[in-house]
Amino acid sequence: MKRKALLLLSLVLLLSFSAMGAAAQTNDNIVDIAAKNSNFDTLHTAVVAAGLADTLASADAQYTVFAPTDAAFGDLDPALLSAALADPKGALTTVLTYHVVAGNYSGAELLEMGTVTTLQGEELTITTRNDDVFVNDARVVIADVPAKNGIIHAIDAVLLPAAVTGGANTTATAETTAATADDTASDTTSKTIAEIAVEAGIFTSLVGALQATGLVETFAMPGNYTVFAPTDDAFAALGDVDLSEDELTAILLYHVVNDRLTRDQLATDDLVPTLSDGRPLFINRSGGRIIDISGAKLVMTDIQASNGIIHVIDRVMIP
Repeated sequence: MKRKALLLLSLVLLLSFSAMGAAAQTNDNIVDIAAKNSNFDTLHTAVVAAGLADTLASADAQYTVFAPTDAAFGDLDPALLSAALADPKGALTTVLTYHVVAGNYSGAELLEMGTVTTLQGEELTITTRNDDVFVNDARVVIADVPAKNGIIHAIDAVLLPAAVTGGANTTATAETTAATADDTASDTTSKTIAEIAVEAGIFTSLVGALQATGLVETFAMPGNYTVFAPTDDAFAALGDVDLSEDELTAILLYHVVNDRLTRDQLATDDLVPTLSDGRPLFINRSGGRIIDISGAKLVMTDIQASNGIIHVIDRVMIP
């Protein structure tokens, strides 16, 4: 059934591209093609939101774009997609530029090359499996769609670089969105929770709060913590609040568990005690699916650090 669905999608894409005719080959740039093809509505929206439309429409350069279809974006964790769209100059740009290579390369040329370096800086691997072409683990649905300033290869999954996942690069299919506990346990890093938070660029408010309360040193030291890290947007949603240092400390510690808990381990609990005087976080779940944690939704999970694990959340939790 899945194979038939992919073949049907390929046919729809092929007919859609064919309907554009020679105009797509001579007059339409990469952004024009994405805008005109209804299979790339999400991609086009994301490119515009990230401010990359002018770059990918430029006549002064040639690009090879691995273009996820709307169905591919549909397989992406909604929380992760929302978080990326909420950070257009950061995470969204990182993900999108991971799908773009400088130069015009056909499918045959890509297979000969084997690997290509993206505008984001990380590499993609091109392979064949059962006569299908894959970019990392994303299947090429339609190859060699010409544009005035490059070429497009439609793919059936969103590619996620290590810079976003916090580990090895991956492909965001429905099967791979959530990592297993065994996988994440082996994906450790030498960087501490504090170092990862500072380098990520989306936890400026959290790092500032940790510094103000003297807690940043705690998460730069050896340990075994689980940190639920609110993004800058999550702190901004709080508005102006007047908190004493003790109150701010209590809130921050409410986001920390004195144990390393993966997403899958959290999905088996209902209550998790925190460092904020043992006050628990409430795991609202349906079977193995986590709906929220004390009202906060998980944006990204299982980011490994040398002294614990980080789960990114979309709001600040108040004990």
